Amino acid sequence: MNTQRKIWAVASGKGGVGKSLLASNFAIILANLGKVVIAVDLDLGNANMHTCLGIKYPRKTIIDFLGGEVKTLEELLLDTPIYNLRFISGSGGIVGSANPWHAQKMKLIRHLEQLNADHIVLDLGAGTTYNTVDFFLGASNHIIITTPETTSIQSCYNFIRICVFRKLQSIFQGNYRALDVIEKVKTPTPNGDIYKIADLLKEIREYSSENCVLFEEFQRSFKPFLIMNMVMKNPEIKLGWGIKEVVKRYLDIDIEYAGSIFFDNSIRESLAAEVPHVVHSPKARSTVEIFSLVPFLLGDANDTNFIKETVDRELKRTNKTYARRIVESNRLDVDPSIYAVDKIKTMPVHEFSTSAGFFSFKPTSWSKIAIDMGTSNTLIYVKNRGIILNEPSLLSIEENTGKVVALGHEAKAMTGRAHSGIKVISPLESSVITDYSDVKKMIMEFIRLAKRSTILIRPNVIMSIQPALTSVERRAFTEFIKDLGAREVNLVYEPLAAAIGAGLPVDIPKASMVVNLGGGSISAIVVSISGIVTMSSSRVGGKLMDHHIVRYLRDKHSFVIGDQTAEWIKINYGQAKKIDRDSRFVIRGQDISQGIPRMLTISTAEIREAIEKPVNDCLKVILNLLEKVPPELSGDLVDRGMTLTGGGAYLKGLNALITDRTGIKVRIAPNATTATVEGAGRMLNDFNLYRRFFVDHTDMHEG
Repeated sequence: MNTQRKIWAVASGKGGVGKSLLASNFAIILANLGKVVIAVDLDLGNANMHTCLGIKYPRKTIIDFLGGEVKTLEELLLDTPIYNLRFISGSGGIVGSANPWHAQKMKLIRHLEQLNADHIVLDLGAGTTYNTVDFFLGASNHIIITTPETTSIQSCYNFIRICVFRKLQSIFQGNYRALDVIEKVKTPTPNGDIYKIADLLKEIREYSSENCVLFEEFQRSFKPFLIMNMVMKNPEIKLGWGIKEVVKRYLDIDIEYAGSIFFDNSIRESLAAEVPHVVHSPKARSTVEIFSLVPFLLGDANDTNFIKETVDRELKRTNKTYARRIVESNRLDVDPSIYAVDKIKTMPVHEFSTSAGFFSFKPTSWSKIAIDMGTSNTLIYVKNRGIILNEPSLLSIEENTGKVVALGHEAKAMTGRAHSGIKVISPLESSVITDYSDVKKMIMEFIRLAKRSTILIRPNVIMSIQPALTSVERRAFTEFIKDLGAREVNLVYEPLAAAIGAGLPVDIPKASMVVNLGGGSISAIVVSISGIVTMSSSRVGGKLMDHHIVRYLRDKHSFVIGDQTAEWIKINYGQAKKIDRDSRFVIRGQDISQGIPRMLTISTAEIREAIEKPVNDCLKVILNLLEKVPPELSGDLVDRGMTLTGGGAYLKGLNALITDRTGIKVRIAPNATTATVEGAGRMLNDFNLYRRFFVDHTDMHEG
């Protein structure tokens, strides 16, 4: 083993003691001290270290390595928003993942030792399985987490005891007389006495004195650190010293009591925000106590102030806009628990309440909202509540009275089917307001639908807009929202909000590129160090592709279809490039020459031809942007690739076509259709922090 590198194993006898949280934050502190660090989640059955690090969707996990899908652990390494810190995700929710075969375990240990880093922090699974114990014993440095509860203390002592007996069995393997004695003393005597390891060694020394010497060397070198977490009152701190004394008396192991951390509600808040605790709450008591443990763990207790000052400075410099990171995958089978949490948080629940407000929410819930009003869909995000509305940007009205008949999905169902007295309106075109009064009416109805009330408490609003808008068009958006009663309106460019919502590290000095392909426009942006490097956009989007499909069928086949049919064709059979063998399918419409309904059989090759021009126009936007990227940042894009967001990201073959034309790898954000409003929603948490991302208000008054 590389003696210059430290492998830290963090374990606990039972779950729920804060092991993953402390392991992740310890790794962050080490990285901010200038060390190259790799955090590895070795909880193979219930991994959650990614959440503590603020990584939402792990691309690949250790289960892919154990299953042979990747050859080395280096292929699993993920960047994090923390300098010098990379991460390997464990697996959870996969049946059988917690029980790898012995050969798989030994393969994993060998590859862990080959990782190139100053520190490797292993977050082990809770409990005393042989896998966990073997990973723990195989490390060079050891940390055990416990809490003051009786059950946790019992589990802590049992974990250390099982480690000792596991080592005994390993050292005396093949010496059956010694193993028989070891097996007999595993359990307490009938009168409740605990057998001391020192007495055991006396008894088996005659069978193998050389092995006893080896075990005594292990006892001298095995000095795990103990941390008492979630302390509620001062007397509980002393329990750590009690554990130290008992372990020394009965197991003859000198554990090091590193210190304690008091229970802190801010920890729960950081977990809910999915942001590392030391980043989310740098001034909290628990954060200060975590800092104070590090010098003791590193063997330099005199450097407490230096370590704290260094980490404080680095956290302020690099993580002011810490964002959750996406991972480059559309797979939904990596860890079902990740996606289950998202669904649980957003699942509408019927609540029995007499409150007349918005469901049972307090009025203050509406103090800050984000709106993504696109050509195809409108989404509304409420602070602390998430996305509360996602509907098509359509409304149907009675032509004579102007009364709203339906909106959103209901209005979309009426498209092409309503009688002459009802008109279905799309009040935005290419993300631009075409009818001020209709847009105002639509948004007011959406708010009424979401809030179940006509009262809108004067909120602060963040609205995403297309970069191609003129100053007049931007001013129209601002005035329109203010007319609804907003106290303050801030505009943010769609691709920038999408970058934040997709979790890209926009605050570090490396380029991140996002291409947002919506219904009415495409926009692309490169950001670095919380600023826009370059940006490009065009009023080309999914709706234009629909129109090209309609026109192609009309011109080539004298066949007319509606917009909804065109959209269905694009979603199900549209291709930016040929990705497999062409297929044929049947559509229904009207024959122009005969004026009668009929069916038409066409191929995916024809649809590819129909949308070729708008697809190429989208590529021009991307290529135009890449030409403007400074050489120093171009290398970042080659390494890190670009991210696609918006509904158009799912056009089959588009990511492959972009890679073919640019040579840059392309990933689709797991939350592609909601990334923009989620990014604007994240900005609601701190207007002052994100104000630099808002469109300059002075630009709105130009001309």
